[in-house]
Amino acid sequence: MLNENMNLLNNLLAFAASANANEQARRITQAWNTTLCLQCTDTEQQYQITVSDGLIEDVAHQGTCTDEDYSDDSSAMLLRSEEACFSEIFTGKRNPSLASLEGDLEVYGNEKHGVKLDAITLILWGF
Repeated sequence: MLNENMNLLNNLLAFAASANANEQARRITQAWNTTLCLQCTDTEQQYQITVSDGLIEDVAHQGTCTDEDYSDDSSAMLLRSEEACFSEIFTGKRNPSLASLEGDLEVYGNEKHGVKLDAITLILWGF
């Protein structure tokens, strides 16, 4: 299980590096400030991605995901899924919008954060 956790963490770190290095993604996410909380429904692992001015500044395993307000006017976003689904999404093997539509990814919070995340995956992987 520790190895699986490290794999997802490594996938998230690689995603952050790719997104931060991509000029088009940075332009689209300019001035985007949010905290993305990822909760793995099958392993109870949590990850926190901190975005400041469009730059992914931190990816933390066992992040401090709280029972924060994830309403439409919140600056934070909560994502819930199985760990394998997160790995597929953050490595470009699965479209996050389709994962959500198929019921494999739960998204809570302001829709604009989801749109930004979808835009990054579109730029990086073409879907």
